[in-house]
Amino acid sequence: MSGINMKPEEYLQGKITITYEIDNEKKQKVFPAANFYRDEDFVFYVFYEGEMALCIRQCFIEPLDNKVLKMRYFKYEKPFKYYDRTVLSNGFTSSSECREYYYTDRMDYFSPILINKKEKYCGDYKLYKHDNLKGSIYSHQFIGIGMNKIIDEDRYHIIAALDINTSYNMLKTIASKDLLAFHTDLYGREIKERTKVLNLLTIINTEKNCFDKYFEELDINRSMPKPIVAWDYTDCRGKRATPEYIIENINIMKQEKLDVQMIIINTGYENAIGDWLNLAPAFKNKIKNLIDEIHKAGKKVAIKIDPLICEKESIIYTHHNHWILLNKKEKQIVINTPKYGKKNLYVLNIYNEEVIEHLRHVFDVMVNQWGVDAFKIGTLFVGAIMPHINISRAATMTNTMKLLNELTQGREIIADEVPISIAINNCDYCCVTPKVSRYWLGEAFNRIGLKEKGSTISAIRTLILRRMYNNRGFLSATYLCNLSRKHNELTEPQRYTMLQVANILGGLLSISESINTIPKEELKLLKSLFPKKVYNVIAAKEYERDVFVCHFFLGKNEYYMIVNCTDKEKKVELPCSGLFCKETERIYNEHRGIVILPYSTKTLRKIDEQDIVIGSTGYVVPCGEIQNIIVEETVTGNNTIRITTENEYINCGSYFLKPNFAFELYVNDKKCRMTNFDGQTEKYVYEID
Repeated sequence: MSGINMKPEEYLQGKITITYEIDNEKKQKVFPAANFYRDEDFVFYVFYEGEMALCIRQCFIEPLDNKVLKMRYFKYEKPFKYYDRTVLSNGFTSSSECREYYYTDRMDYFSPILINKKEKYCGDYKLYKHDNLKGSIYSHQFIGIGMNKIIDEDRYHIIAALDINTSYNMLKTIASKDLLAFHTDLYGREIKERTKVLNLLTIINTEKNCFDKYFEELDINRSMPKPIVAWDYTDCRGKRATPEYIIENINIMKQEKLDVQMIIINTGYENAIGDWLNLAPAFKNKIKNLIDEIHKAGKKVAIKIDPLICEKESIIYTHHNHWILLNKKEKQIVINTPKYGKKNLYVLNIYNEEVIEHLRHVFDVMVNQWGVDAFKIGTLFVGAIMPHINISRAATMTNTMKLLNELTQGREIIADEVPISIAINNCDYCCVTPKVSRYWLGEAFNRIGLKEKGSTISAIRTLILRRMYNNRGFLSATYLCNLSRKHNELTEPQRYTMLQVANILGGLLSISESINTIPKEELKLLKSLFPKKVYNVIAAKEYERDVFVCHFFLGKNEYYMIVNCTDKEKKVELPCSGLFCKETERIYNEHRGIVILPYSTKTLRKIDEQDIVIGSTGYVVPCGEIQNIIVEETVTGNNTIRITTENEYINCGSYFLKPNFAFELYVNDKKCRMTNFDGQTEKYVYEID
């Protein structure tokens, strides 16, 4: 291992804080952040591997004289120069908001008075103490440092935890002192021998290379599933459905040629939360027939289950009260999540063998009797709401996820409300955003100080900023697809932005309303999703506050998506020449700024000199539906262009070709007619019978 050069005076700036118990005595040691430290209880080591641009830092604690350290807290502070940089703050759970700040910003204030209440709302506000100072930005698992706001400048810097399965890691900027702090939650962990307490990876490279290397170091051994479009009958108001309603919508999908691959049977089929096999009257004696009908339609079935909680009215609570997890004061742990409103929920003790056997029976019935193909498992953070004996909370959460993988018998898992780092390698899909609202900003009571607030803009923002997880740690599951105008306060641009961002940055896109309530134009937009694909995201930047630019590839095609989440027009300077925009059917050239209307999104395809087809309008991104292009030269020198699209492509649209190049255009062997020539492109119309 090779060390990193650091000036002696910089060591003095950094410090290490260790809090632990030994022989029932609480101790705290604070010492300079040197590579070696020894006292009467333990020896502390630091090892480095690599150089500044790619470095792994590992910290070890080794007890002396056969002592046992009951760890509580570990903090490592090191010098860090911020200059004029931005800081990406990653939330703790998958349903926590993700934000990007300037290094001098102040984070949203979390009042100490409200922390106990907020703890019930699926976050982890006690994992660190928020000091509400300027330049004090917290991030879970990793922190991303942006070099600047220029779109085509892709230099990035991440410091990321590698020991995600054994400890929760919170990273904090201390801009006023040019320090970066690493907080490690070791509470509940006993150390009897030399133990690694911090394992950090530092990378300076392009954004894509940074996260490619990081996830490579995490050693992902779970294969990525296919991207899919799902239908989840729960609308934005949480309305419950019936089997008849679900079958009705499947028939409409067939009629409209919507190739939705998965139907999610959401909560509401059970009589009470926790009693998953005790069905509600609407589903009684119908669940097996419903699943069979869905399979006959050629679709997978996922079922929503929150296996680690129950409500007071459930049979579990009334007949198995000893299954409820108790806190240190021997009181039952009660939580609440935004999706269940104000309903109090009780946490099951996953270490209770009776609970495990109960869940084993529930999943066995669902898999082997009902025929369920996948499980959407929610409220997972409670699996480690407190540490187990001699095991940290992160290790407890990892063990809980491993147990659920065993109980689901190899079926796909869609995780929700799970610590985001633990979802890696432990689930196939993960819902990575806060709850979507039928309002842009969410309900008023959810807007203040809650990182899990139900808000459409929060969900969009978080999905963009968590783009690095998709197709690396899992496929991101999104519910940003409420296109109906019924019971929906979103404007048309807001609905379009919601769908476009969800499709490009998510791997599982869920439609969440009745198909027959979607207006004709929105239905055409929905059809433009098929076939669903995985987009290769290169980088995403917050160009200015709540204005995002996402750079990605689909096959060989290169794109820029510009998202304006504000209520004002925004002008964005384009990064390169020759960009086709399907929303305006225009070509934008170098150094020409593009104006994005309030709440709007534009997706631009980069045009190369050799491109014959400039763009198209029928697919969700220009030319994304094209499988092959053949140019046939005629004896007269005129060209016949033949385009073949993906089999699942079902939309009409227009094709824009290089001027004076094509004599005739055929799409899927159907001749198209030219309808316009504007000097830059020839426009052809393709209609599907």
